[in-house]
Amino acid sequence: MDIMKNKELDYLRFRLDSKVKHLLIDEFQDTSWTQFEILKPLIDEIVLNRGNDFKSFFIVGDIKQSIYRFRGGNSLLFKKVVKDYSLEEEFLNVNFRSSKEVVNFVDNVFSLEYSGYTKQEHVKKCNGKIEIIEDEDTLLDERIIEDIFKKEKNGINLSEVVILTSTNNEALKLKEKVKEEYPTLNIITDSSSKIIESKKVKAILSLAKYFVTREDYYIHNFFGILNIKEYDVKSVGQKIISMKYLADSPALFLKNILQTFDFFDGDLNFLKIIEIANKFDSIEFFLAELNSLEETIVNAEKVEGLRIITMHKSKGLEFSHVIIYDRKKTKMSKRGLILEFDENVEVKKVWKDFKNREQVDFTFSLVKEKERTKIREDLINTLYVAATRGVESLTVIKADIGSKFGELTYFQ
Repeated sequence: MDIMKNKELDYLRFRLDSKVKHLLIDEFQDTSWTQFEILKPLIDEIVLNRGNDFKSFFIVGDIKQSIYRFRGGNSLLFKKVVKDYSLEEEFLNVNFRSSKEVVNFVDNVFSLEYSGYTKQEHVKKCNGKIEIIEDEDTLLDERIIEDIFKKEKNGINLSEVVILTSTNNEALKLKEKVKEEYPTLNIITDSSSKIIESKKVKAILSLAKYFVTREDYYIHNFFGILNIKEYDVKSVGQKIISMKYLADSPALFLKNILQTFDFFDGDLNFLKIIEIANKFDSIEFFLAELNSLEETIVNAEKVEGLRIITMHKSKGLEFSHVIIYDRKKTKMSKRGLILEFDENVEVKKVWKDFKNREQVDFTFSLVKEKERTKIREDLINTLYVAATRGVESLTVIKADIGSKFGELTYFQ
């Protein structure tokens, strides 16, 4: 379905046009063309049809932090909108987040990569530290653990530390390595911060899974999560099965579980999972979609523990101490579709990339070269985001050969 032709969307625009007088779009560098097309009528109404009312339109963003091209984000749209609507530009060159040392490091590294880079002023009053550790790729896990130990020895609370990786798979593998040395340390990854990983939410979901499967394992799991040793499996099972009249309403089903077992204690995560469940028409469909849910635990930022997350997930966040885990790049053959854009930032042509095509198709070879340039820009932007997350310290633990930071001019 073409969302731009959706009558409900047109009606929504009609209602908003008469009410919205001031519009601010944050993180605009990650806006896709489709998203912009949805908002364009509202923008036009504000900018082009002001009448006697005072109206305003703001976009806020940093092209250097454009890291979502893979899901449609297009930083070129930023410049186009500024030009098309004759917007006044203001550049913010004061860094309120990071220490002098972190700011200077970022300036020194990335001023070599971006044309017209503006160095930042620092106002944060704290002692900062930059450390670059290089070693063989196979030894980086050891260097990470050594650095964690050193930080802890120096009195740093590990809940103030984040390790940034390139992929979720790297984060999960590194978690296991760190757990071997720190078995009692709570380690928070992206997956462990999801709503479905909340301890109490897991418990009620176990009973929902019992209803569907009739496997006693899920009842045992329910009480195991709650650390309850004595319980009657048969009695609990009968109570759950008796709720079959709610099978077509997952939200009411979960609410009934909370009431039946007197389980609700004000935890907002219960309310959140019930709200999510309300979008589904059956318990089966709800449970089938659990792993794809992106919603995170309420107040997850207050959970104590060492964080290991991807560079992409760190965007918009800040941490007292950042460790970047920069392993050797793996060679991946990514052949698929390449989008070519025109001067209006609209898709001009979609190219199919297949093996050796650039060797027999000169026009495609030019398109492919532009794509390689964009891929490198994506890499630089991702490293920039990672390097700017730190407040006090930044540690880069990188492979001596083939790392991502090794691609930067500063390290060559």
